[in-house]
Amino acid sequence: MFCSKCGNPLSDDARFCSVCGAPVKISQEASPVPQQPAGRPDEVENIQVPKPEPLMQEPNFNGQMGYGAAASVQKKSKKGLIIGLSLGGVLLVLVTVVIMFASGLFNSASSSPFPVLDTGKTQIYYGENFDSLEKEFPNKEEKRGSFYSLERSGDQSVSCLVRADKETGETKLVHWMTNMDHTGLANGISIGDSYERILAEYPDAMCSTEMGYGSSAHKYNPETDSRVSFVVYMDENGNTYSYAEYEQKRADSIREQGNFDLAKWYGLYFTVENGQITQIHFGDLAAIQQGH
Repeated sequence: MFCSKCGNPLSDDARFCSVCGAPVKISQEASPVPQQPAGRPDEVENIQVPKPEPLMQEPNFNGQMGYGAAASVQKKSKKGLIIGLSLGGVLLVLVTVVIMFASGLFNSASSSPFPVLDTGKTQIYYGENFDSLEKEFPNKEEKRGSFYSLERSGDQSVSCLVRADKETGETKLVHWMTNMDHTGLANGISIGDSYERILAEYPDAMCSTEMGYGSSAHKYNPETDSRVSFVVYMDENGNTYSYAEYEQKRADSIREQGNFDLAKWYGLYFTVENGQITQIHFGDLAAIQQGH
């Protein structure tokens, strides 16, 4: 027990404090809790017991790594996705290029405005360097002058006429011809097709036909005409003309300029027998005239 005034320790049966003489209150006698010394009543109340930390916490990756680290992971994921898509795009382009090369779409013939001959193993086009055909036709042989047979099987053949270029000196193909099965134009018209395929592809230019170069044109009658030649005339830009339109261009050139350059006009010829295409050839009119 303690004195309520000075805090001096007292015996349980003390009536007065032996130090200050203050009487001992009855309430103090019943109080089992020791009193704090005077002047320091709030120290106990201000003491705060810290909360115990849990031994284990659920991991918080965003909190532990920080926002920057999480964002970095997301950026890496996006970067990986972009790289994957880019590689996929490159592979797709490469596959497309290979397919286009295999199908001949990157052949220099694709830049030509003129019809292209598809032989099944290569494409032949007007103005091609004759030496470039050596690999595809190693057995080519000269028939007469500048006329060559590239491939032959019985009475069927693929042949051409060549001419030295005045500027470069290169030997260039200026006329090609085929009557061999499974060959034809790269646009799909082939030996053995019906004459109607010609009219479908060249509806305006093929409004008339003629039997050979320089002959007069006439309408085709499949019931009476057993063998005819459909002709499509072209200028140097690949524009097509019927026989009547070509004749008008020729007459105008002679009247205005005094001449007509056959090497700057071109002819696409289809020989049709009993309604089927049996021969196709193309070249400039000077080469065609020489071939005939």
